[in-house]
Amino acid sequence: MYVPGVDILVCADLHLGRGDGPDYHLPIGDPAVIVRNLGQLLDRFDPAEVLIAGDVVDRFGPPDPSVQAVLQRLHDRCSDAGASLQIIAGNHDRGLAAAAEPAPPTEVSRGSDSPVVVCHGDQFPTAEGALVIYGHDHPMLTVEGARYPCILEGELPDGTELCQLPSFSPAVSGVRIGADRAGLRSPLSQAATTLRPIITDGRSGRIHRFPPLAALADHI
Repeated sequence: MYVPGVDILVCADLHLGRGDGPDYHLPIGDPAVIVRNLGQLLDRFDPAEVLIAGDVVDRFGPPDPSVQAVLQRLHDRCSDAGASLQIIAGNHDRGLAAAAEPAPPTEVSRGSDSPVVVCHGDQFPTAEGALVIYGHDHPMLTVEGARYPCILEGELPDGTELCQLPSFSPAVSGVRIGADRAGLRSPLSQAATTLRPIITDGRSGRIHRFPPLAALADHI
């Protein structure tokens, strides 16, 4: 997601390392796809900063050398595009946070007039903002039997706008969302007065906006 007012590009839930190891027979977590997709967004939007909103890695322990190599590739791709890279720690990133110096923050705020807060979403941020961007739940919407990663936009009772991002990784199957918000564990999503799904067609770039989840009870 690109936020032009503060010139940032935000993605979430890379879960680097998922699909690696002896329990997997196919490389379902090919990091080259993540690096390529990020590169396409950098070329399209030319942001000043890229923020990864938590769960950068999949395993809870320290990142292994292959994951560290992917992180370096992401950093280099951002640098080549003239953008800085800011990692935000999620609940899967305790090992990454322990190994990093300095440790990544659990939230950041960008802008002054209408601050944008970026966090993972497993807990409420402490900073106040006009918009909170987060991940954590990997929302998916089922439309006519097909599953699509979706953004959920909504508001908190105090008027704060919310934007929950799907996973940026093809290795993450996602959580099917329903009108009752089953599967959404983020306290931000649970506290929202309304949540509206948005699907972007990867081929055409067309954006499909849906009514609030509560109005889709007979369709999802």
